[in-house]
Amino acid sequence: MAKKKEITLFKSENKGIGVCDVLTLIFVTLKLTGNIYWSWWWVLAPAWIPAVAIIGVVMVAFIIFSLFNIVDAILKKKEK
Repeated sequence: MAKKKEITLFKSENKGIGVCDVLTLIFVTLKLTGNIYWSWWWVLAPAWIPAVAIIGVVMVAFIIFSLFNIVDAILKKKEK
């Protein structure tokens, strides 16, 4: 009997811990041991800054897309 090939749209390879995760662990360890006196916002910054950056890029892309659609609608209205 022949084996069926599985079709995968997204290939997910978990390569372990990332740079941001390592930085977060280091900063939390330093904070808990009293070696740094940063605010918890900055200690956890490597965890939340990438998410904020992605959200920001998506918002900017949405605004640009919306502006193009508005301009297109205005130009089509002028043609009529």
